[in-house]
This record gives sequence, structure tokens and C-alpha cells, in this order.
Amino acid sequence: MRAFQALSVFLLLAGATGAANGTNDFAAAVSEYYSLAESAGPSPAAVKAREIVSRMAAENPTVTAWRTAQRRLNVISDAKLLTAAKLSLIAESGAAVSPFAFVAPTPAELTENLTLTLSATSLHFQGLDELSRGFVLSAEEVAFAAADSTVLEAYSQAIEAAGDSEAAEMARAYLSAYVLAVHREDLPAFMRRLAEETGDATIALLVVDAAMRSLGDLAAAARSIEALDASDWFAWPEGSRRDILERLAAISTEQGRLIYAATAYEMLAGHDDPEVAEPALMRVIELYAEEADRLSGVREEESASKAAYADAAASCAEYLRRFGDSQKAQTVWYLRSLYLRSAGLSEEAVAAARSFRERYADSRAAPNAMLIEALAIHDMGSRTEAIELFEKIVHDYPTSSAAGRAQFMAGYLYLTMQEYAEARERFQNVVDFYPNDPTVPRARQFLEQLRNVSRP
Repeated sequence: MRAFQALSVFLLLAGATGAANGTNDFAAAVSEYYSLAESAGPSPAAVKAREIVSRMAAENPTVTAWRTAQRRLNVISDAKLLTAAKLSLIAESGAAVSPFAFVAPTPAELTENLTLTLSATSLHFQGLDELSRGFVLSAEEVAFAAADSTVLEAYSQAIEAAGDSEAAEMARAYLSAYVLAVHREDLPAFMRRLAEETGDATIALLVVDAAMRSLGDLAAAARSIEALDASDWFAWPEGSRRDILERLAAISTEQGRLIYAATAYEMLAGHDDPEVAEPALMRVIELYAEEADRLSGVREEESASKAAYADAAASCAEYLRRFGDSQKAQTVWYLRSLYLRSAGLSEEAVAAARSFRERYADSRAAPNAMLIEALAIHDMGSRTEAIELFEKIVHDYPTSSAAGRAQFMAGYLYLTMQEYAEARERFQNVVDFYPNDPTVPRARQFLEQLRNVSRP
């Protein structure tokens, strides 16, 4: 541990530096704390550290750093006591789950409360001297070590007593709640320690499963999977990674949390088997687009919607890079230009739409790609160039689904340029030649308004 490795430095400081309150009492107490940590281990040292911090917080009420440290040490202690108490109940009950195990906090409540409390009390050192800063860091590290030791011991006893039962599943849920709340910042390292101390590398999978099912913490489940992917000590059992990612995606989709589902499919898209990776990446595109569509009608979510469209477009680009010869490549190429424009990336949308038309000139989607190009050009403020392209769509593809909207947009741009005769002609063409187009009602409205504008 860093605290013990730096022991000699702190002891020297303790002998040479006065306390933050101007006396040598604090330095002596800190020296005693480090000696205790070295000789007796983290649990007794954690008790001593809490005593020192509580005293310093009381004696220095204007130094908020001491109160913050006190709150964090109390939270860590509470996490240890609550988790160990639940695990001890399970150990005492054996395979039969004690009714007291269901009393609050539940595993989900435990991880939520601990996460919120710890994130709300970040350490800071304003007003502390060098000795005090080192001590506070060491005190927190020792508190975590003491809590980990107590919780892991209680977990081992609970699993031994519960065997393969519902009680064992609950024990894993409480352990996972503790791990995912207290070790959010160092999850990969702690997952390894957990495997080493229990002698079972697959316990990491149980933590992921508990995060999804018992805790409902999909973000923690995704982080856990990423931690295992990045580790050099864990090897996924055959088929287990695909299974757990598919379950994460299914649960996320069922709950309407599409971004987490997309994250799961993104990880699944890294599979070596193209038959697994290709449909997974296609699903990523669909999910980002669904999320973007969901947010697009909410003004407060406009930036989030554009970000989701940008993610969809980026996923399209990745699909084309990896599966450019697939049957769905043409569709994905078109969708990329559509999502780029929806993301507000107009120049990229123009380039993508033009590339699509060059690559798939005979495609039925070619007029729609040209429409996206024209709309993106309009987004950039080039009205004249946009009108030319809208008119070209009507001329080259008069029977396409894009022609009606192109004719309407040409009329609209002429209207904004106060070229009323040109605008009137285009709106009338929409009504006469594209009676089923969605733009017809608005074209009629504009024609009605233009009746009050004198003809040349």
C-alpha cells in the first residue's frame, strides 16, 4: 500500500513538523497511527485514523477538509458494517435466507446510497499542511483496506454456509453492491484482488451478473465487462462474454435504456466471428438512431439528439470499414449521410451523400441521397446551390418519393428570397403533381398566403 511504502517519509515529517493546529499532539498521534498500521494491520489503524480525524474536525471547524475526510471515513465504515452485517445474517441462516436479509438496505439501495454519498464527498486539502495531507490520504486508503478485509471475510463465510442456494445469490448481490459502489474508481484492480483472494476468477462474472439483475446498475455492468476485457489475468469461459453481453443488451432494451444496449452491442461487435460482429454493429446503428429519434422532439435534448445521430453515423462508418462488401452496405452508406445531416454535420453529410450517388448511381435511394445533399447545402446557407439541386431531383427523378419534397423546398427557398412567382409555381406543382406528398398541406397554406401578394 502507498501509505505504508511512504511510512518513513511521514515519520520524518511527524518529527519535524508541527500539527495543523499548531501543537505537536497531532504529529505524535500520526506517528502512533503509522506505527499501528505497520505492526497491527489496517483494521486497528483505521479505528485510530477515525479518532484522529474526528478530533481534528472538532478542533478546526473552519477547515472543511477535515470535515470532508471525517464524512468519507464514516461512509466507508458504514459500507463495511452494513455489508458485513448482511453477509453475517446469510452465514448464520445457511441455505435458508433469513427474512432480515430482505430488510433495507437492499443490495440496490446499498450501492446507490454509497455511490451517491462517496461521490458527494470528494477529498480536498485546502488548509492542510503536508503532514496532514499525507495522513488524510493514508487514512482513507487504510479505511478501504480494512473495509475490504472485513467484507471479503464475511462473504467467504456466507458462501461457505449457503452453498448453491438462493442465499448464496443474495450474498453475491451484497458483495457486488459493495464492490461496485466503493471501488468504482479502481474496479479493474479490485476485480483481480477479489479473484485472487477467493481463488475463483469466475467470481468477476458473478459481479457482472449481480450488477445487471440484482442491482439494476447497467452502467456498472458495462464497466465491469470493460474491466475484464482490459485485464491480463482473466480469460472469458467459452461463450460467456457473448452470453453476458446479449443479456445486458436485452435488459437495457427492455428498460428503454438504449444507450446501454448500444454499448453492449458495440462490445459484442468486437467478436472475431463476422456472423456475430456484423449484426451486432448493425444493431448499434439502429439503437443510436432510435435514441436520437426519441430525443429529437424535445427542445432541451437537442444537443443529446445530435450527439446520438453522430454516434449512429460513426457506427455506420465503422460498419462500412469492416463490412463494406455486405448486402447491407448500400443501406448503411445511405444512412450515414442521413445521420450526419441530422447531427448537424452538414459538410460531411454533403460528402457522404455525393459518395453514395457516385457509388450507387442506379440505386433507388439515389434521389433521396441527392435530397439529403441539397438539404445539407441549404443548412450551410447556400440557397441558390440548394435550389439547383432540388430542381435537378425533380427533373431527373420526377416519380421518386424525393421529388415532391424537393419541389416544395425549391418553392420555400424562392419564397425566402422574395421571388414570389417562382415560389407560387413550385407550390402549385406540389399540389398538382404530388397530391400524396406530406408537404401538400403546407404548400396549400403558402399558396393561400401568396394570393395576397401581387403578381408581377
